[in-house]
Amino acid sequence: MREQFRWIAVALLLAAANVAWGQTGDSLVVNRATQSNHSPTGALWRSALLPGLGQIYNRQPIKAPIIAAGLVGLTVVAVHNDRQFDLYNRAYLYGAYLGEDPHPFPEYEDEYLKFPGVSTSALRSRRDRYKRNRDLTIIGTVIAYGLNVLDAYVGGHLVDFDVGEDLSAISGVEPVAIMSFRVTL
Repeated sequence: MREQFRWIAVALLLAAANVAWGQTGDSLVVNRATQSNHSPTGALWRSALLPGLGQIYNRQPIKAPIIAAGLVGLTVVAVHNDRQFDLYNRAYLYGAYLGEDPHPFPEYEDEYLKFPGVSTSALRSRRDRYKRNRDLTIIGTVIAYGLNVLDAYVGGHLVDFDVGEDLSAISGVEPVAIMSFRVTL
């Protein structure tokens, strides 16, 4: 539980970094001198080290707490499913060898007694469901982590992208001769 609070604290600190970048109106104030020193690879490694840090480096701090919360949430679900899998696995192992003497897993009796009247096949079914959910959640966490790193890398390339008022691609069309014209970009 303490680990969850640490991640929440990190997410709040990353959200507070939004204030440090000094927003004016709808756009962030960007120092043009630092843009030339910006490295997409640096954003990638920062985000790989601490999810969301690459987004802060890319001047997109609003993404950091969302990324941190998503990864923390997926991790909490994976840990819960793992604990439930372990509980049902121990209960199943005790119940599967109930008639044998000596019993190969006598230390799992307490877990088995937590489920009075539940059949061994039901315990196995629940155990398998929690194992599948745990595995899928771990895969989802790895994918979310990878997308976090990819987003930081792509965002690092777009930091210098000009989003000025004049976004027209064609600057002029002028006639050159009869039935011909020249397009300038």
